[in-house]
Amino acid sequence: MKKLITIIFAFIFSTSIAFAQNDATITQTGSNADATINQTGSNEATINQATSGITQFVSTINQIGENNKATTNLTASGSMTHKGVSTAQTQEGDNNNATIEANGSPGMNVTQYQKGDANEAIAVAKHNADVKQEQIGNNNYAEADLVGKGVHTTQIQEGNENSATMYSGKSSVGVTYQEQIGDNNSSDILSFASRGSARSYVDTYQEGDFNTATVEVNAVGNNADIDQIGNMNEALITFGSEFNTATVHQNGNSNTATITQY
Repeated sequence: MKKLITIIFAFIFSTSIAFAQNDATITQTGSNADATINQTGSNEATINQATSGITQFVSTINQIGENNKATTNLTASGSMTHKGVSTAQTQEGDNNNATIEANGSPGMNVTQYQKGDANEAIAVAKHNADVKQEQIGNNNYAEADLVGKGVHTTQIQEGNENSATMYSGKSSVGVTYQEQIGDNNSSDILSFASRGSARSYVDTYQEGDFNTATVEVNAVGNNADIDQIGNMNEALITFGSEFNTATVHQNGNSNTATITQY
């Protein structure tokens, strides 16, 4: 009986470790700071960094497992361009959530990488930022929310039933590239720019069947290009202003393309 009790206790103890959840938080204020969090299991990680003036900030969150949550908040005040401020989040597993909010001065580098199914990546950035989101797996969601000019955004998804969305408000002179490899995927580039001349370029590439690509821009002087390879795909481009250029290339059967310009 004593041996049986010992075995049961060992099993319960090992099971509790396997499903244990840890919380880690790093908060830094100042300059030239590095922050790194590495977690395995089902965990939650948060990095808060705030700085002003010329500085270098680097933050990294690495998580392996399921049901993880990663949050990074960057605040860089002042008028300088913060090319040395960068943050990266990497998650491997299913049902994970990654969020980055880069607020304040321009020039931040934001990277999110997820490998698995049913993951979500959300990035918020301002002008002159470089944003890259990459997801490998199925039923994933990537969203980039941008404000300001000169933002370069890249969203790459490999798998089926994924969704990529780029929201842009009061933006100009930006470049957005979306790439999806697989079936039943959807990509959306929704720009509500209110500037007189946005002068932005957006490009969507999809390879597979039953995919949908949508571009909606409400500003002057933009370029939109959609390339689709496969069958039963749909491309939609809508411009709500003048001096815009729209191009759709489709290679396959039973595809549909619609361009609307006002």
